[in-house]
Amino acid sequence: GTLMQQERRNQAEEMVKVVASLAQKLTGAMPTAYIREGNILDELIKLIDEEKSISVLTLGASTGAKGPGPIVSYIVTKMSGRMRIPITIVPGSLTDEQIDAIS
Repeated sequence: GTLMQQERRNQAEEMVKVVASLAQKLTGAMPTAYIREGNILDELIKLIDEEKSISVLTLGASTGAKGPGPIVSYIVTKMSGRMRIPITIVPGSLTDEQIDAIS
């Protein structure tokens, strides 16, 4: 169990490095990354509550037939009125150029 947990953490760290590197190339700033274990929704809410430096939550909405995705659905329907920060939902159908134009 411990070995499997460490392997999952190592995989997560590698994935975060790749995504952080891309974000740095696009924005010129290295993002702060958090890796947590547990239920993704519970951990997201706890992180936002704990890290006062987080000032906005930006989520990408899926364009699939099943809706915007479980995180977007939960945050919008169950948590939006209780969040201490604003929530931005980016439609998955926007192009990079459209996102640049509104950001």
